[in-house]
Amino acid sequence: MKLIAPEGYEDFTCIADACRHTCCKGWEIDIDDASARRYETLPGEAGDILRQWMEEDEDGYHFRLMGEEERCPLLMDNGLCRLICQQGEAALCQVCRDHPRFRHFMTDRTEIGLGLCCEEAAREQLSRTPPFRLIVLEDDGEQQVEDEAEQAFYRWRETLLDIATDRSVPVVQRAATIASVTGVKPIGHISAWAQRLLSLEILTEEWRSLLERLKAWQPIQRTEAGLEVPSEQLLCALMYRHLSDALEDGAAAGHAAVSLFLWQLCMTLADMAGAHTVEELADLARIMSSELEYSQENLDALLTWAEEEMVR
Repeated sequence: MKLIAPEGYEDFTCIADACRHTCCKGWEIDIDDASARRYETLPGEAGDILRQWMEEDEDGYHFRLMGEEERCPLLMDNGLCRLICQQGEAALCQVCRDHPRFRHFMTDRTEIGLGLCCEEAAREQLSRTPPFRLIVLEDDGEQQVEDEAEQAFYRWRETLLDIATDRSVPVVQRAATIASVTGVKPIGHISAWAQRLLSLEILTEEWRSLLERLKAWQPIQRTEAGLEVPSEQLLCALMYRHLSDALEDGAAAGHAAVSLFLWQLCMTLADMAGAHTVEELADLARIMSSELEYSQENLDALLTWAEEEMVR
């Protein structure tokens, strides 16, 4: 069994109190059973707070969040986690240890990556200059036989990533080639989709405001050479995250369409906002990811739209 990740994955480090958009606000925090059992007897102030704010319902254990900001009860005013400060990172529940990581489980490998919802993970991934490639982080030497469908998937994805990282042509042209190869229709102007995006679950007024602006925005021809490589990295990151879902549901073209749609949405928002730095593009990717990639309801809606209207 192997552990696979994009090159550069291990460079990521949480920036803790320097983060402007902490994951300790506005996110539901589920607590795995093993951590809940530990918290029941955890000594000290952190343990007292955990037991005060931890509750159980039919879906398991979770924290009750505080105030309008929906703060984790362990988040201190200085932006640090009281539990980490008093007990160390090992005391965190599984979801807090993992975030912003995601995993895909295959027969002979687990693929791990970093979600764009985290500002530092987005900035780090979009700031990389080497072309996207996957590397083996761990290999226990035990091999499982992959079925034909998995082998075909890896070849298909490798072809798409090769197209996405071909810097002899503009990234917009590469995206068009990926669409052609995967049977995805030209998406057209993203602004035409703004009203439908507004109909989905919306977490923040910041996102609502962007979509309202997008609804009225008239596309213009704009070239920002400084964002060519970050745009490529964004495209690869989105494909890496979403294409693997095709192994579960067989909707290869649909997941390709979702990846291309989200990429075009981010780049259109960048045009609309006049973004010209990696940091500005990464922030738009962060907002998009938090609103769309981390809501299963919204992702399901995007996949339905993709299969009904974006796939040939």
